[in-house]
Amino acid sequence: MQRKTTQFLVLLLVLAVGFLTFAFFSKRQRKSTIAQSVKLAASSNSLPVTGSSLEPENPSSDLSDTEQITSLVNEGTELLADGKAAEAVLKYEAALKLNPEDEDIHYNLAAALARAGRKQDARKHYEKALEIYPDYAEVHNNLGNLLLSDEKIDEAIEHFKAAIRTTPENATAHNNLGTAYGRQGKVREAIASFSEAIRLQPDYTEAHVNLGNAYYVQNRFEEAVQQFSMALQLQPGFQPALRGLAKARQKLQ
Repeated sequence: MQRKTTQFLVLLLVLAVGFLTFAFFSKRQRKSTIAQSVKLAASSNSLPVTGSSLEPENPSSDLSDTEQITSLVNEGTELLADGKAAEAVLKYEAALKLNPEDEDIHYNLAAALARAGRKQDARKHYEKALEIYPDYAEVHNNLGNLLLSDEKIDEAIEHFKAAIRTTPENATAHNNLGTAYGRQGKVREAIASFSEAIRLQPDYTEAHVNLGNAYYVQNRFEEAVQQFSMALQLQPGFQPALRGLAKARQKLQ
């Protein structure tokens, strides 16, 4: 019976919801960079950094190089926002040639490569960004999602935990950690992570749906209804919440 419950949890969280959120963390104070958000489908995707490397990492870099890097990164970010991932990759690669040790450019390039379906190349640049700056929470979060998409769940969990250690107040990593626990059938851990995500960000629609699905698996149907209803208050017509609410209400009849 326990095995069937675990298998159903995995199916429910992965197929019915499986909401992962890519990093929306605030940038490090040591750089005067601005994060630009790009909204996609049911979840928000990787945040390219606009105006990366305004402070040259290499003292020999002159102003014209810095200006060129900034222009290339901004162009890449605009292209990525327009869904032109392959073209964005070219811009970020050109910027990287001018400053190969800039972790933000590696981060942006990895995000574009992931959007273009080049997962292995994306992982390489996320890992390079972490080599340069090990506490880069956005990279840990996004790399965790990349690994989770390849069913490398244990590795993904370690990166989500690393993101949380660096920025414990960010709901996205907690939600993603909960999704990873769900893939492992760890219901209690998943509920704890989704609940923490909601505590930190009460209007987090996807986390409410994820928590509702986890409650459903535990036969806590009234609590599931509450979470799905909250998600619909935040985002009326949200299909995963509507489906979850219908299933939970049917169990209460």
